[in-house]
Amino acid sequence: MSHAIGVITLQIFMWLAVLLTVLLLIPAVWQVSKTRNTTSLSKWMYIFYPICSISWIAYAILMIFENVPIYEIIGIAVSEGISMVLALYILIVKLLNLRTAKSLHLTEGEWYRQYTHKKEIKKHLKSLGVHSLKDIAKYNEQQDHLHKVLDLLFEAYPDVVDNRILKFKIFRKTLKRHITNNAKRLEHFKNIASNADLASIIRLVYLDIWEKKL
Repeated sequence: MSHAIGVITLQIFMWLAVLLTVLLLIPAVWQVSKTRNTTSLSKWMYIFYPICSISWIAYAILMIFENVPIYEIIGIAVSEGISMVLALYILIVKLLNLRTAKSLHLTEGEWYRQYTHKKEIKKHLKSLGVHSLKDIAKYNEQQDHLHKVLDLLFEAYPDVVDNRILKFKIFRKTLKRHITNNAKRLEHFKNIASNADLASIIRLVYLDIWEKKL
């Protein structure tokens, strides 16, 4: 009876080790796949990890000659094979990041900060419908046109434009100090506003002007 309990206990710990061998790499793989951030990961750890996995696979294969149950051999070989693939994925991304950083004469940390900053800019532009260099040129052209329209409206109806800007949500969120000069207030709004914000202000100003003419 005690021998049977010992065998069951041995099997439980073996399969627990097999499962944890795979699971311990998943958080790192998830982080790397989502963020491409490998700055906190050791290159040498992920060089030696696959070598370790290959050694375990070789050990599992050799156990065939020792009359070990085939399911144990398969369990070890499969878990170590999966672990090896996951570790190699992290290692490849790490080496690519280091290579890119070196080509730019930067540390990995400096390169990653630049990478995330560019990614945020691309995400913001994408949310505005900008997906290519042609779109960026078109976006800048539209912004220049809207700036000119807003400037002309400000020259003709400074109070109307100014009142609309003061009520605008995006302006209130970014206003850290009270700007008393109307022209500076307009310039500040143009710097923080997207095309959609500028177009919205222009439309509201025209509505105000139209209502006053009635």
